[in-house]
Amino acid sequence: MQDKDDPLRKCGDTFTLLPVTAWQLMSLPVPGVPLYRHCVPRTPVQLKQHVLDSPLVREAVAASVAAAPDMTLEAVQRDASVIVEAMGHAMSLPSLRLTAFMLGKALHRIYKDIVINTAGLRAVREAVKDRPVLLLPTHRSYMDFLVLSYVFFVAGVPLPAIAAGQDFQSMAVVGTLLRQCGAFFMRRSAGKDKLYWAVFSAYVQALVSNGDAPVEFFVEGTRSRTGKSLPPKTGLLSLALRPYFERTAADVALFPIAISYHERMEAHLYVSEMLGQPKPKESTTKLLSGALAVVRHNHGRLRVHIDETPISIHTEAGGGIHGGAGCTGGGGG
Repeated sequence: MQDKDDPLRKCGDTFTLLPVTAWQLMSLPVPGVPLYRHCVPRTPVQLKQHVLDSPLVREAVAASVAAAPDMTLEAVQRDASVIVEAMGHAMSLPSLRLTAFMLGKALHRIYKDIVINTAGLRAVREAVKDRPVLLLPTHRSYMDFLVLSYVFFVAGVPLPAIAAGQDFQSMAVVGTLLRQCGAFFMRRSAGKDKLYWAVFSAYVQALVSNGDAPVEFFVEGTRSRTGKSLPPKTGLLSLALRPYFERTAADVALFPIAISYHERMEAHLYVSEMLGQPKPKESTTKLLSGALAVVRHNHGRLRVHIDETPISIHTEAGGGIHGGAGCTGGGGG
């Protein structure tokens, strides 16, 4: 990336997001946004086909056929295709620009200012060049889903693929927009559906090992109603780290991220839920009606702090795993 194109070039310790005009958005993302050096560029459609062709999914398909003699191979393969189609992201630059424009307008109306530590943004931008990156933000608000994507889009940092609950997928318009902004959808629970877990595991591992994009997910699993961090749920994290331990990635960098709100816009809902009322089901109608109420009130400041020194899994493992893309050992380049 040329210095003149770098949105962070004139920033000090913090990067303050200012409203972006439609004309400015047409020039984003900035030229030269870095990619993982071992990444083989591919479209979302090619990614899905790669997943279906993976040994993990092929073995699960064969096992499903063997366990149910009345099922044909073609029928199980169709089931796997349906699963990955429902799951996969469809990141689209026109949709990203449209969403960034609308989200930017809303964010700057809802919050007094939005500030991010510049060193953290630079650290992510440098890390993605050499290794796959996992983004692990805190989860306090629905706004968390798109805050990082908007910040990265404007700051010239590679956009993440975001793990989202399948309940968002069924929301009219919103589900499609989230998918086109990089969201991939996961079931809250898949029980004993081994085919689903094989497809989901292969999808996450394909994203990480090829470094298509930083992968963002919430380790807490759900939003904290109290504002305090919840105990981590390590299932998705263990899946995302498997490429390192299976030697298809030389290292994986983890970036803990704190997203802090002066006032969370769902505060009144959290009070109701903590008093025993059931969580309302997500719907586009409720989202729009809630949004109208939210934009009438300023919610103070929004702060994003990205850890400037990522956690290196290779270092944490004592450098004991060798091989994979980018290694200097047996499988290296």
